[in-house]
Amino acid sequence: MQCELVEKHLDAYVDEELDAGTVVLFENHLSQCRSCQTRLAFTRSIKRQVKEQFSTVSAPESLSTRVRAELAKEPNEPTEGQGRYTHKAVFGMSAAATVAFAIFGAYQAFEGQFKNGSTVAESSMAIPVFEDVVDRHTQDHLLDVQDTEPDRATSWFRGKVRFPVRPVQFRDPSVRFVGARLSHVRERQAAALYYNISGRKLTTVMFEAPSPLWSGCERAVISGRELYYRNVFGYTVPVIQHNNIAYAFTSDLDRSSLLRVVANAKVP
Repeated sequence: MQCELVEKHLDAYVDEELDAGTVVLFENHLSQCRSCQTRLAFTRSIKRQVKEQFSTVSAPESLSTRVRAELAKEPNEPTEGQGRYTHKAVFGMSAAATVAFAIFGAYQAFEGQFKNGSTVAESSMAIPVFEDVVDRHTQDHLLDVQDTEPDRATSWFRGKVRFPVRPVQFRDPSVRFVGARLSHVRERQAAALYYNISGRKLTTVMFEAPSPLWSGCERAVISGRELYYRNVFGYTVPVIQHNNIAYAFTSDLDRSSLLRVVANAKVP
């Protein structure tokens, strides 16, 4: 099974709409393909976010009528060459339901908002940013700055990025600066700063973010401080924004420990 075929029918797999034989082929491929594993995690994340955010939203009757009309246009029989893929899987999600989600998403983006005031479009744009932060943490990158003094990173980044790089000050004495590297988050320049905390890796990624990244985030209040965070690929990613600079954190620590460390940190 090829990656292109997996990607084409990934929605149907997540929704458990494929027949048993095809599921076996999917899972055999997924067990060996990291790229498709990433696509799978992203698709599940998107679907979970949509389900959570729209669970209390009722579509107007006019929208429901339009969606039913689009669904009615789909053929009743699978086309030649679909083989083991069920009609429900191929057409039900990958075509007709995609149209439905597009219409519904457009309606929400212009007419409705999430409970925290963010639009569908804003939330979907924020997700890849958090995924990039996790990638900067989990990948073994060569460091541009290797030093125990965080201030050295400030000097090294001067002139290399459009914003001043001032490392976060952690109150926890077990947090030790390890180094930094020039990076990026989507199309934005970024500074990735790496720390060690009691033998665990802690990463802070700094980048310009003029608009808030709270869309679709969960909220927590720890030590009197309000934090927003996302769960991405099994990692917790809290984010603090100050003077149009985002400080996104992730770590090998458990969620409660990481949130406590970040809640007691000081951004410049």
